[in-house]
Amino acid sequence: MQVRDAVGYGIRFAANALNDRPRTLFLEVTRRCNAPRRGDDHDRRRGELVDYAPIVARLAPFRVTFTGGEPLLRREIADLVRGVTGLPDKPYTALVTNGWLLGIERARALRAAGLEQITLPVDFIGEAHDRARGLPGLYRRVEARIPDLLSLGFRVVVRTTIQHANVDELVPLARLTARWGVAHAFSAPSPRSGATPAFTEPRQLAALRRAVAELRSEKRRAGHIVSSDSYLDNLIAYVVTDGRLGERCRAAGSRFLHVDPWGYVSICAGFEPFAHWTELDWKRPAAHDCTGCWDACRGESEAPMSLGFLRDLVRPSLLRAPAPPHANLPAVQALSSGAPNA
Repeated sequence: MQVRDAVGYGIRFAANALNDRPRTLFLEVTRRCNAPRRGDDHDRRRGELVDYAPIVARLAPFRVTFTGGEPLLRREIADLVRGVTGLPDKPYTALVTNGWLLGIERARALRAAGLEQITLPVDFIGEAHDRARGLPGLYRRVEARIPDLLSLGFRVVVRTTIQHANVDELVPLARLTARWGVAHAFSAPSPRSGATPAFTEPRQLAALRRAVAELRSEKRRAGHIVSSDSYLDNLIAYVVTDGRLGERCRAAGSRFLHVDPWGYVSICAGFEPFAHWTELDWKRPAAHDCTGCWDACRGESEAPMSLGFLRDLVRPSLLRAPAPPHANLPAVQALSSGAPNA
């Protein structure tokens, strides 16, 4: 991304913040997944939309994130991206993938279609990541692919979900991604969601506090961590309150929306749809009081618009040449659009 592009997106981000359009639109283009822990069936494929551009044009978000399932299981994913990037008011575009199917030719096709960001979930270093994802060899495949992605001009973001099992690896992971030359975002599931146990024991909470404090230091030192200070600080507050930070999530249904593979819209992936996208002119979501997560799509969208927050969101970058996986290069600093891990 050139500096002028990053500045242009920064201006559009500010304009988006002043109107009632969603900041981020999550397009779940499939519910199929290639990880063995999740099954697949023909019914998941039936009726998947072949063009999401009309939905994006209708909602006019600042950012579109293609997600799943595993979005690369859609063979026509480059065409889906091209439909969105070909709109007159082109949004910033990202795609979340576990990386298994992201060969160089696939990546080149996505870049040619106008995709700007690849987000790679990485929660552990080495084989522990493979075991968590159920795909032996995945970690090395992702690590080896990153220089290719950077050379193609992608902004690459590693997303790490904070868990009991990886709390001691958070800082080593951050130092590793700095050497890789990619951006790094952190997220946390709800302690009430069942995704991970709550940090209820004093030693667990102490370990989390230490890790977050060190991440703040790494952010100042290397500059590649795009999670805002507000997000990281409130992550601790969220855990301490057992997932009851605030009266409700203020971002779901306003700052971000979720669209399923068939065009049905919900305020977030955890809610049932309230309308098909063609019904949005007369259907609106019901009021809610959910505080059930501190994912970045909520936490970053609720962060105050301070100068520090804007610095994290609108940080121009000139992508450096790719490096070997363990080269000690300065970190990439890049534009973030309010949900940096998405």
